[in-house]
Amino acid sequence: MLVLVLGSIFSARIFPQLLRPYIFVEGLRTLEGREIKSFGEITDAPVLFIVFWDISCGYCKQQLQDMVAIYPEVKSKYPVEFIAINIGDSERGVRGYVEKMKIPFPVLIGVRRSPVNAVPYSLILIAQPEGGYQKAWEQIGMISGEEILILLSKGK
Repeated sequence: MLVLVLGSIFSARIFPQLLRPYIFVEGLRTLEGREIKSFGEITDAPVLFIVFWDISCGYCKQQLQDMVAIYPEVKSKYPVEFIAINIGDSERGVRGYVEKMKIPFPVLIGVRRSPVNAVPYSLILIAQPEGGYQKAWEQIGMISGEEILILLSKGK
């Protein structure tokens, strides 16, 4: 029931239309090396805020820092999980960066390029009652922590 309510709130208030189903988990794995077949294997959150990023991207680093800073607030207020999907960096490099930045949310690897050939690329996916997720929002380019909080508050 929560998924239906959130989906309709997000779509009605700030997302005038839900876009085509969006599934891109093939080939993704956790930093522990476990391949995932669905986001449900790493979270039960009905709303996912996903960012595609790479280590050499300054805007990506800033967005990840902002996401780390607001993560406790987001987790306490919204049924949302952040997921960071790295693009093409070595597993060792990603692991080192995640440890250095103390990233508390799931980080996945195994993708060679962004779906839109640009980073950072962020999107919100909403769980669907019939299974899977539907894309509700996307942005190419950096979004600040403050902007993420505003975006999420509009869907509350």
